[in-house]
Amino acid sequence: MKLWHILVIALLVRASLYIGLNIFFFGGELEHPDSQLYHEWALVVQQLWIEGHLELIPYPEYSNVVALLYHIFGPNRYGPEGLNILLSLLNVVLGYKIIERYGGSKKVAAVLLAVDPYMAYLSTQYLRDTILLTGTLVLMYGV
Repeated sequence: MKLWHILVIALLVRASLYIGLNIFFFGGELEHPDSQLYHEWALVVQQLWIEGHLELIPYPEYSNVVALLYHIFGPNRYGPEGLNILLSLLNVVLGYKIIERYGGSKKVAAVLLAVDPYMAYLSTQYLRDTILLTGTLVLMYGV
């Protein structure tokens, strides 16, 4: 099995979860209180940017990322959730590359990251967990 096969599997898992959970189960509503907080703060930051105040808020810092996505794609949940899905696919590649560098079964590592239910779930939600994992894996790969 090649890495791109594993990435296709990961994408199918995430797309299925995204459609099943966010659209059908949650009815398009933000499920987590943190998601609502990021959304509200991102709207505040985006409005400040529109008014010419290039300010960032110190906490929750993820709201600044969301505000940038809102500025590009408009104030909807699809930008942050799409970014999370793309980053989760990058996490599969980074996990593969890290194990390749240090030894071990890189395909097993990639498959585990691709189909891990909790990480797949988090990658479809409006939360910062995926971006934090990506940052951690980038640091691990770069060292």
